[in-house]
Amino acid sequence: MRTHTPPMDRASNAVRVLHVFGTMQRGGAETRTVEMMRRLDGCRHRFDFCVLSGAPGFYATEIEARGGRVEPCNLRPRLALFPIRLLAILRRGRYEVVHSHVHHFSGIVLLLARLAGATRRIAHIHNTDDGRPPTWRRRLYRASMRGLITANATAVIGVSTGAMDAVWGSGWRRNPRKTVIYDGVERDRFARVDDAEGVREEFGVPPDAALVIHVGRFSPQKNHAGLVAIARALLKRRPETVLLLVGEGSLQEEIRYRMERAGLKPWVRFAGARDDVPRLLAAADVMVLPSLWEGLPGVVLEALAAGVPVVASPLPGVREIAEHATGISTADPADVDAFAEQIAAALTADGQAPRPHLPEAFTTETSLARVLEWYA
Repeated sequence: MRTHTPPMDRASNAVRVLHVFGTMQRGGAETRTVEMMRRLDGCRHRFDFCVLSGAPGFYATEIEARGGRVEPCNLRPRLALFPIRLLAILRRGRYEVVHSHVHHFSGIVLLLARLAGATRRIAHIHNTDDGRPPTWRRRLYRASMRGLITANATAVIGVSTGAMDAVWGSGWRRNPRKTVIYDGVERDRFARVDDAEGVREEFGVPPDAALVIHVGRFSPQKNHAGLVAIARALLKRRPETVLLLVGEGSLQEEIRYRMERAGLKPWVRFAGARDDVPRLLAAADVMVLPSLWEGLPGVVLEALAAGVPVVASPLPGVREIAEHATGISTADPADVDAFAEQIAAALTADGQAPRPHLPEAFTTETSLARVLEWYA
């Protein structure tokens, strides 16, 4: 799908930026980038998007409405033709900035961007892992892509020091072209929502029950399998608790089956994909994140913006947020009892501890201002 916005709506003197993603679904990096687009001065910067899956995704309609294009450039099945297709998009758009969000594959993207004449070429590292087994072929691929990024990127941005350390090792700090820019969220979207009664009625949460929420796609990274065991341990301590799972994904039905087999069906609600995450978060008593890896988990930032305490895995990105903010407790999700105990403690402390808040460093305004510096 290609959109064609009338020239009068696309300022000729604006800096033309092409963001490269797999698809523009409701993932963390995609959401954060669209949130930045909402705050752009269209006369100065224009965002277009290239999707390597060929599927425009959830955000395509909004991108088009804001004057952007969504350009499909299927990576498969004809992989050999991919460079030709991407070069055609780059040259047609005459992009000054190419901002690639596709982890190690950014090496190929930025090489092609250099050939097309883009003067600013940015690789954005959003995660500590790509979720692939570390076979020798995968290790060779990663090393090759890191070499291409180093040779072709004018800047490498990481969402956290943990993400940068995972990809580049500690030596990246000595390179002035490598930096950390925290993802930001739109604080006002989460701070002005109050419909706890409506949420509880919608999902059948009893008045005396605590509401524990998890927001994330059903994938191995998010560790819903571990959450099944954690839920069992928590309900032994706090039987008056309801667990609300927000999101969708390939493992959803398997997790639903596991929850039912564990006898947890009466205490678990599956919300599916939602457009009202701020409303759901604001109604919760605790947000949980038992992930196996993350770069900088956006849902933790969203929970803080909503004033909701968080219990999460002790991942580098989580610990980095906790250096700036209160309201975050950590526990190893493999230690089911310890994780459940932290949730129970957070529920008990409700109303006694200071209300969590989102620090300025993690707002959309701050993130956008810092990113635009690298476009100049």
